Amino acid sequence: MPDTVSPGTPPGKAKSTLLAIAAALEAQAAAIRAQAEAEPESDPWLDLESAAEQFHISPNTLRTWARTGKLRSCSAERGRIIFRASWLESALESSAYQPRPEIVKVAADASMAEWDIKADRALGGGH
Repeated sequence: MPDTVSPGTPPGKAKSTLLAIAAALEAQAAAIRAQAEAEPESDPWLDLESAAEQFHISPNTLRTWARTGKLRSCSAERGRIIFRASWLESALESSAYQPRPEIVKVAADASMAEWDIKADRALGGGH
């Protein structure tokens, strides 16, 4: 990054320094845009709610992981947090965290045998 501009900097030098800073920032932005365009479409962006649902993790947990740096994230418009699916997979692989099991809803009038069958299926069992 170029030199900084201070109140005592001569006007000509200040302008050239500011132009150099602007050029450096534009180069960084171009590099970030190029990287974003090069990322595969098979690695979709997920908002907080979609990520929580897809990976069976509480939105509060995801928010905490993003804030503490355990999970890579980006800020979208209006402060929304977004993630790449691969970032979540990497964070889960490198931690001892076990996602919560999917909740199975059973009708109130379902027999206990029906509930057992549905619960067994949800947990990966047969039937």
